[in-house]
Order: sequence, then structure tokens, then C-alpha cells
Amino acid sequence: MTSSNVTSFCGSATLALSDNMKFLWHNLWKPTLIFGSSMSLATSAIGIYHYTSRGISSIFDEPVETLFLTLQDTWIALLIGWLAYPIALALCNAIKWMLVPSENKRAIFTIDTTGVSISDAAGASGHIPWSMVRRRKIWRGYLVLKIRPGGWRFIPLRAFENPDVLWMLVEASGPKK
Repeated sequence: MTSSNVTSFCGSATLALSDNMKFLWHNLWKPTLIFGSSMSLATSAIGIYHYTSRGISSIFDEPVETLFLTLQDTWIALLIGWLAYPIALALCNAIKWMLVPSENKRAIFTIDTTGVSISDAAGASGHIPWSMVRRRKIWRGYLVLKIRPGGWRFIPLRAFENPDVLWMLVEASGPKK
């Protein structure tokens, strides 16, 4: 069967916490990097100010020694922050997911030559035309769509009977990159 024979795919799945966590871990590197870099800069600035204002070491006279003293005193806090942030984010994400009503977790996906439509049992729906999709890929049992101007959509392949034919339709209709 070729993709020209198929013009539409429809499937449904109940999204689980594991789906939500996979989505989070797929995207976690960026906020962690931003948070960690911001925290490192702020901690370094405070440390440099502390040593310079107390006359212990001047950033202008001895920049390497001042930076070394700052890192020596703050590396534990930085390490804890770098490790605790993703854990705290995952915990908040799990709590938030548990508060979502079950009707919103039962999703119906329709993929056709015009784009991707997603609706849930509560009545919410949306359509993403292929012109808004920048990239698409199969990742760990999901069809992953990178949307313009930013953001991702994860569609579980378990919602469809034949994911291989679905991928042929996405390849034929989706972005040409």
C-alpha cells in the first residue's frame, strides 16, 4: 500500500503520565541549560562582589584568584541547583498532569493531507496545517512535530493501527525538509 492510496488516518489513545514525562524529558535540556547558566552567572557575580567588596581579592587585580575563590565557595550550591531543577520540574509536571481531567487525556488524532487534527473527549480541538510544521520524526513510539514558531506536538503511534503507512502519509504530505 502506498501513501497515495491513503488520504486520512484516524486514531485514539488515552494519554498517560508516562507520555507527559517523555515529552518533558525530550524538552528538558533547554530550560535546564537556561536556568543553570543564569544561576551560575548570578552566583559568580555575587561571589565576585563579595570578595572584591571585602578586600579579599580584587577582580581587577587578581581575576583568576577571585574566580577560583568564588567557585570554591559556590560549587556545591551550583551542583545542587543543576541537579534539583530537573527533578523539581518533573515533580511539578507530574502533579500538574494528575490535576488534568481524564476527559482531556482521551485524545483523537486525525492525520490527513491538510494537516493534523487533535481533539479530546471534553470537546477541545485544534488543527495544525502542514504549512505550520517545521520538522517531523518518529521518536520512541511517537510522531513528533516541531511547530512554527516554536513548540512540539507528540502523537503516540499506538493510537494508529498501521504506523508505517501513517508515516508514508506524513512523508508525502508533511514538510519537505
